[in-house]
Amino acid sequence: MLFQYYFSRLGIIFEIPDIPGIIYETLKKIPRGMVTTYKEIANLLGDRIAARAVATVLARNERPDEIPCFKVVMSDGSIGGYSLGVMQKINRLRQEGIKIEGTKIVDFNHVLFRISGDHHYQVLKSLQRIQNTLYSQITLGQFDAKNARYVAATDLSYIQLRNSFDLALATVIVYDFLKKKIIDLVFSSILINFPYIPTYLAFREVPGILLALENLRVKPDLLLIDGHGMLHPRRMGIACHIGVLTRIPSIGIAKRILTGKVSANCIKAGDKNVYPVYLDGKIMGFCIEKSGKRIYVSPGFGITLQDALDFVLKLEWEKGREPFLMLLAHRLVTRFRDILRRYLSYIKLEFRRK
Repeated sequence: MLFQYYFSRLGIIFEIPDIPGIIYETLKKIPRGMVTTYKEIANLLGDRIAARAVATVLARNERPDEIPCFKVVMSDGSIGGYSLGVMQKINRLRQEGIKIEGTKIVDFNHVLFRISGDHHYQVLKSLQRIQNTLYSQITLGQFDAKNARYVAATDLSYIQLRNSFDLALATVIVYDFLKKKIIDLVFSSILINFPYIPTYLAFREVPGILLALENLRVKPDLLLIDGHGMLHPRRMGIACHIGVLTRIPSIGIAKRILTGKVSANCIKAGDKNVYPVYLDGKIMGFCIEKSGKRIYVSPGFGITLQDALDFVLKLEWEKGREPFLMLLAHRLVTRFRDILRRYLSYIKLEFRRK
């Protein structure tokens, strides 16, 4: 099953797979008296890096009698967690004839149901192919960042609902560098059913950002995206996704490194220290450090690595923390989330804090 998002003003259709639905359907196929592991399900999805996301999805299962998430354990045979409690998980496993000593399954390999050989559901492999295809469309160096007048900064937050969906909240602010003021501001909210999986962030966050972008009155010349650009295992971070889809030059500005090695060679840039970040032997981004705080900058689309660095360095920084535009976007979307959460509590829509 696919969830399809259509952004008519941008002319973009964006599709994401129903990861929770695939996981739940998989659990129903596990025979009585057998178990599987988080890693097995992650491999079934197409990437073992999704194991933690599998655990997150199972923790939000609201139909434990219909969807037997108690059958999913750790790779070493340890029981692991369960939304209804570990003892309840142990009791349910024993009712199916599975022997348990302490918190580990006896003769684990004899009751392990291996499902990762089924390639039917390897949707993350498909998403990797999409990333590779979009990467082939990236062009760098066509944009002169010195002439950027309207610059947009983005950030997202989430309200976790009482099912597999999250309410993704995005904000986009547009700053006019000529008039030195904010000239446009948009908040958006959209339902998302895709869990956080490292290196697949775009498939979780792109819909919220696109919804905000298509409601701007002023088209940005440059996008500052809270996340990575080409500092990504497949050179296709969220800043690249947004840039390729909208054809707007973009820069990724992340708070944590995802991949690559930060060089020890320091380049002084005023009151900031700049360190190249290498990926497969090439400089793919930069780490900027000021007052002990680091951010990671890489080009997303339509701008060179050096121009991306130079532009971020010339931005106004908030008390040495990070570029003020990025911090402002973060503060606004956090405030938006808090207000909306209170409103939802008034109308008695159930949600989980996050």
